[in-house]
Amino acid sequence: MDKEYIRWSKIEELIEEKVKSIRKKSFSVEKKFGEILAKDKLLVMQTKFNKKGNKTKWTIYKLNGSISSKTKYIYNDKDQLIESNSYNSDGSLDYKYKYQYNENGRLITRNKYNIEGQLKTKQKYKYDEYGKETESVKYDSNGKFEKKELYEYDKKGNRAMIKYYNNKDELSGKYTFKYNEKGIKSERCKYNSNDSLIWKYSYEYKFDNQDNWIKKIEFHKGKPEYIIKREIIYY
Repeated sequence: MDKEYIRWSKIEELIEEKVKSIRKKSFSVEKKFGEILAKDKLLVMQTKFNKKGNKTKWTIYKLNGSISSKTKYIYNDKDQLIESNSYNSDGSLDYKYKYQYNENGRLITRNKYNIEGQLKTKQKYKYDEYGKETESVKYDSNGKFEKKELYEYDKKGNRAMIKYYNNKDELSGKYTFKYNEKGIKSERCKYNSNDSLIWKYSYEYKFDNQDNWIKKIEFHKGKPEYIIKREIIYY
């Protein structure tokens, strides 16, 4: 599965109640007897949380059960994420991020460092008067502009669009999002700079008694492509 898929999988937890851990398994699909069934396992990830709801560890596993990579998260006494450290399969440090906040407690800078502690990238964030993130700009280690993302929201405050720009500050394309009545993504589309559709995914969910989803079917152009199952452990 590609890096873009893993990126979206990492940021789309959206949990209710006090969760201790989520183990997520992704499968290819097959149709049998009119049903959409899980076939081959493609990816396994686990996220752990503390009792305050903060993410403490995120792990990607190989199909044989060994660790492919993991990330650990560190918080200050205000429960703000201040550092994350990502490790290779052998346990060696791969890279780390450090986070800075403004007086309102909003993230304004995320710096990436290599294992020698050298700055690799710097990402800066801006917000509107309501505290919604509106812009993210990324620079390389020399301070040169790399890329930019602009964010727009729907009437309920859900992020409805991401416009992304290349290192020449030219529009490269955009993502759009739709949500169901629970506030969970029901559709995700990607467009190029000419507003032509590149791909479209839609989602169907099954929920547990705590109102967290435990099964998701991803449809690509109306056809089922992946099934994701989540095993959730609560405090």
